[in-house]
Amino acid sequence: MINKVCDHPLQKAYLVAKSNLVHLEQQERIMEQKYIKENGIVNDDASIPYASWAIEDNERCEKAMADCTQLIIDSGLWAKIVDARKNLQVAEDELLEYGLNIIPENGKSILEKAVTKNMTIRKKMIDFVLKLDTNTVKPL
Repeated sequence: MINKVCDHPLQKAYLVAKSNLVHLEQQERIMEQKYIKENGIVNDDASIPYASWAIEDNERCEKAMADCTQLIIDSGLWAKIVDARKNLQVAEDELLEYGLNIIPENGKSILEKAVTKNMTIRKKMIDFVLKLDTNTVKPL
């Protein structure tokens, strides 16, 4: 469970950036589902595809993917998603840097390499820093 306090500005910045991206990606899915519904697209088994790429008819799938992509770009949502991904990357990097700076030197070099090359370790390190009660850490 994530520390409910998350009182460090870098923890807050990461959580806000992550939340913003999740919200924008949800809007993207809603637009895609709206397109599918408005165009009466159903699969052979009468199920409604939950995304354009889940349309079983290849021809309709390709058209829907192209149309949805264009809708998302034209609405300005895609630009917002790209910016949100960049912001999340910056917030993530800053959070990791903070976490690495509070680790004793003997383990730091190993983790510095690992968080750049291994996504699992990167995610675990982010989770660790989010759980961290920063009130117990000496300021840098």
